[in-house]
Amino acid sequence: MRALTWLLLAATCLSSLEARADVVDPHPGIRVVHGGGMAMVVADLCTAGVSVRATKWDERNRTAPSWAQAVDAEVAINADFFDFPGWSFVVGRARGAGEDWPAGAQLKEIRTYWQFGVNQAGLVPNAATEPGYLITEIVGGHNILIDEGKGLGPLYDGDAVLQGSHRRTAVGLSADRRYLYFFVSNVALNGDGIVWNMVTHNAAAGTPPIHWATNMDGGGSSQLYVKGMGSVISSTRPVNNHLGIYAKGAGEPWQCNRAPEGWLDSADASGAKGWAHDVDVPNDPIDVFVSFGGPVFSGAPSKKLSSAKHRDDLCTAIGSCAHGFDVAPPLSLLDGQPHPVHVYGMDEAGVTNVELSGSPKTLQATAPEPTGLRRALGEGGEAAWKLDPIWHRLPASDAAITGLALGTALPASPVLVQGDDGAPEVYLLDGTTLRHVSDPSVMDAWSFDWGSIEKRPASELAGLAKGKAWPARPVMVTTTAGESFLLDETLPELGPPPRGGAGAGGSGGGPSAGAPTAKPGSTTASDDASGCSATSTRPGHAAGLWALLGLLGLGAWRRPSGTDRFRRSLPR
Repeated sequence: MRALTWLLLAATCLSSLEARADVVDPHPGIRVVHGGGMAMVVADLCTAGVSVRATKWDERNRTAPSWAQAVDAEVAINADFFDFPGWSFVVGRARGAGEDWPAGAQLKEIRTYWQFGVNQAGLVPNAATEPGYLITEIVGGHNILIDEGKGLGPLYDGDAVLQGSHRRTAVGLSADRRYLYFFVSNVALNGDGIVWNMVTHNAAAGTPPIHWATNMDGGGSSQLYVKGMGSVISSTRPVNNHLGIYAKGAGEPWQCNRAPEGWLDSADASGAKGWAHDVDVPNDPIDVFVSFGGPVFSGAPSKKLSSAKHRDDLCTAIGSCAHGFDVAPPLSLLDGQPHPVHVYGMDEAGVTNVELSGSPKTLQATAPEPTGLRRALGEGGEAAWKLDPIWHRLPASDAAITGLALGTALPASPVLVQGDDGAPEVYLLDGTTLRHVSDPSVMDAWSFDWGSIEKRPASELAGLAKGKAWPARPVMVTTTAGESFLLDETLPELGPPPRGGAGAGGSGGGPSAGAPTAKPGSTTASDDASGCSATSTRPGHAAGLWALLGLLGLGAWRRPSGTDRFRRSLPR
């Protein structure tokens, strides 16, 4: 009954807000919801011409309108707590236009701070942490109000400043760090009131859920200026620093972090093949996670590798060539049964990891017949050689296994040697025979330890016989009686060896594709097609209601059905 009461109250409040609030788009990438003595600005950091600016030391001690007009910003709010009326320091970190404030004029308390820079926007929860790479704008936050989509009330961090009611300023950010939220209230609110009204104003704006938010300086300091609208929430108090937004309608949105793009072109016995690219670092390879048998987090075997393979077709399509990947599946999955293959592009900034277009695909293949010599693995041999039954065991019948010639037993563990004469060759010591480890990829495929290579006298190695090169990848077979063998010399036809370690990612999907002829889109891994917003007359209304219930602990927070809807909801 209590949950139903809250549900009805939340729906009533959202409808009431929509009835009295104005929603306007005064500048490209800027949406303002205002009315009833409160206002929220939502800025799309990926809209052309949008960027964030903070106050420099010599720009302090101004009202938000005065500072905004001085730096030609379209939006400005007050930011951090400061020594009123001294105007000589701020409580948290401070940096404006790439210039740090003097050491004695900042960082009086270890709380939080907001940072913005090249392809970056974010909240740093511990102010003792040094700012990230290429960060140009910093303002101190104060109490965290919302963390990972959940309100922290009613206690928050225990600070009494959130228990009483005051005029308020707060800053928030979406999970993908694309949408920045400024909330300012002329109405006295406690911590729960800030969270409640931020969520309801965001629902009226029809923009994505607020993932992080902090309380900023309030009381007589709270103020919001929007060019063309004037002082939406006014105060005559000069404040020490500000957070502003440029919204010029043209120019690179240089603080926008864009999700990786790419395609899973195919998945078969020879490997999962495709490409991945991060437009924020257009010439660099990025990591991908490939998960065989289910999405990452499902327990399916996964591999992390770099998308660094040269592909001629990418040179024209995306303007850079070395972004391909190709990794063989776990041999145990070559069992004739269908297995989904998921591939995820990993954001270079560690912000938005996405499942590639064309993923998942279905792998359904039968293992080739085993070939070569079979060499017995003694007790503990699988562990000593770092053999994994999922990745390295080829399905094979007893007849096929016993039909292979039986070679000498495998050494108890790998021993790698190199001459002391400066020669670069590395060998595996197979009894009294040297087997050349011909390539670094072979070292990786076998999980050989580079640090374990032993220096031996070159004269000693010269006296040993040299056999065939060591196999490019480990392939083992096991009988129904449990006898395991490593295949040597002539291996069956298989794809390139898998490299790298286990990984993690999300889930999603997209259409299949071959060689790209243009830059295809991608699907974020965390979107939920079952979101409630499909029934709302205002974009995001139901999403905001579910978000509000999630913050109150009354319902699961679901994201609406796709980020493209939200990208269309603000002017471009």
